Amino acid sequence: MQKNLYKIRFETEGFKEFTLNALWRTGVCVSRIKCRGNALRFSVYDSDSARVKAALERAGIKYSVVGAQGFIPKAREFFTRYFLIAGIAVSLAATALYSSFTGEITVSGAERTDPRKIAEIVEESLPSPFVFGMKDFSAIERKIMSVDGVAYASVVKQGRHIVVEIVEELPLVDITDTQTPLPLAANEDGEIVRIVVLRGTAAVKTGDKIKAGQVLIEPFVKDAEGNARAVRAMGIVEAKVRRTETWEYASEEEFNANAAEEVLRRHGVYDVRIERVRGNLTDHYDPRTNVIRLSESVYDSPTIAAVGVAAHEAGHAVQYAVGYAPIQIRAAIIPLTQVGSQVGIVLLIL
Repeated sequence: MQKNLYKIRFETEGFKEFTLNALWRTGVCVSRIKCRGNALRFSVYDSDSARVKAALERAGIKYSVVGAQGFIPKAREFFTRYFLIAGIAVSLAATALYSSFTGEITVSGAERTDPRKIAEIVEESLPSPFVFGMKDFSAIERKIMSVDGVAYASVVKQGRHIVVEIVEELPLVDITDTQTPLPLAANEDGEIVRIVVLRGTAAVKTGDKIKAGQVLIEPFVKDAEGNARAVRAMGIVEAKVRRTETWEYASEEEFNANAAEEVLRRHGVYDVRIERVRGNLTDHYDPRTNVIRLSESVYDSPTIAAVGVAAHEAGHAVQYAVGYAPIQIRAAIIPLTQVGSQVGIVLLIL
């Protein structure tokens, strides 16, 4: 007969020889026998545990079951222990995730409106848990604007925080304006992006095309009976406008000369002339005449490379003007090199 897949661990007290003799008489398979003082520990298959218990009881031997071994009990122990740990870890992670994405609700602009009421509207409207946030808060903004005394609401998510900004309506006692009634008009052409009426009646809406001088908010309001009262229009209007700017650039022929002059001017050098010379790669600064000469390919070319060459020659003029030591040594060596090159040609001919 096939045995069960796991074993039962027993522990007995008393004479070990007497206990082993009782077990031998049962004819069961005993394994993992260990002695600890007067105590004896051993394992038997689960199917033989009933016979072992009966034999020990007949012999008057005290025993206790101290554990189970095998795949099934080990698997049961593993899943019981680690599933509990995993459940606790998942609960903690979910709690941390919920708290991190829910964040704090901040309400600004609420002077006469209860900010707790606004915060409750936001909390009730947010999904639970607020994982990865929302991208569209227009529905929440509409709910907030339905609160008495709120003219405009903006809800945005900034990190872990929900920021609510509201604009309150003016109290009824301030509707009548003692100042001269004036409308709110547009300064430029554009397209309305947002309009918040603080006092008066809106004459346009979001998305309307407007012209400069067009009335945006009319200078009157209507009371509960429908009577119009003159007021000074007030509000916030945002619009997209188009502007055209004209830039004037120097001509191509003067562009690089102007660049060289700018380098000289920024270093306080004003007595250097800039001339245009024939040829290619003939750009140089002549310290004897204090003149920068730019070749035709550089003077007439509106390229970055040409600007670099012009600025480079202007840099030499600045070096001479400030008495830069290496450039003075270079100026002293140049005549010697010219003489040396001429002598070398003569020697080569000879």
